[in-house]
Amino acid sequence: MLTPSGMTIVVVMKGFAALHGLVSVAAGKK
Repeated sequence: MLTPSGMTIVVVMKGFAALHGLVSVAAGKK
């Protein structure tokens, strides 16, 4: 089982990954 802090890290990592994906798509469209 993951600790609350571990879950937070996973959520933050996924958030950064999603944001990076959106930035990559936006940059590719230009």
